[in-house]
Parts: sequence; C-alpha cells; structure tokens
Amino acid sequence: MTEVVEVEPLSPVADVIALIDSRLPALSSRELVVADEVADLLLDIRMILASVAH
Repeated sequence: MTEVVEVEPLSPVADVIALIDSRLPALSSRELVVADEVADLLLDIRMILASVAH
C-alpha cells in the first residue's frame, strides 16, 4: 500500500529564499554579472512577494 503524505505549500518567503539560494552560487562564482541577470532575479523575487500582498 502506498502512503500518501500531504505537503504544505512553501510560503512566499521560503520561495524567495529558495530562489536566491539556487541562483546566488552561480552569480557569486563569476567576476562579472550582467545587469540583466540581476534584474531578472530581482523581478522574480518581486513577483513572488507581490503575490503575497494581494
């Protein structure tokens, strides 16, 4: 018999932390980071946080 485990959805803050944690190592290992990449990351974070405000 297969056991079903309910998983609570991550909070938006946890989503943001996970997003930062997944992208930060790639950015920090480079000497130069293109502004577009930083802007994309910030927009992703903003979208997650904005979903909480509404």
